[in-house]
Amino acid sequence: MSMWGWMSSAGLGELVRTSPRMTAAEYVNILQDVLLPSVEAMYPGLYQFTFVHDNSAVHKARMVSEWFRERPWIEVIDWSPKSPDLNPIENLWAAVVREWNDIDEGHHVRTREQLYLHAQTVWERFRGQNTCENLVASMPRRLKDVIANNGFWTKY
Repeated sequence: MSMWGWMSSAGLGELVRTSPRMTAAEYVNILQDVLLPSVEAMYPGLYQFTFVHDNSAVHKARMVSEWFRERPWIEVIDWSPKSPDLNPIENLWAAVVREWNDIDEGHHVRTREQLYLHAQTVWERFRGQNTCENLVASMPRRLKDVIANNGFWTKY
């Protein structure tokens, strides 16, 4: 089961199910058909934005790089291959996993469909809260902690 979602300081974007081994073509389709329309809905009239994704092979594929190059209004932040993963969306994924792990295994059959429904429920629960705003606002503190720890793991 794989999913893709996005967030900003203004809140959550969309959450979509992906194939277990997402291809560059699938990722480009998600960027085009999910990311762009939902960014426009959240930020009407926005003419430029910054995008962060990690160094997975799909994200670094030539097709993906070309898609971003054709859209110069999207600034993609280079992600260091050896950096700790400070992308705040990881905290949202962790919350989904934490709550999934808290389910009493003796009373629930776990299926892929149930996992997806669970992830959607947790994702939607974060809407309208300040969760994303707080995560983004925590970035200066996170970066200071990484620097103070000489680039090694921090509590984040």
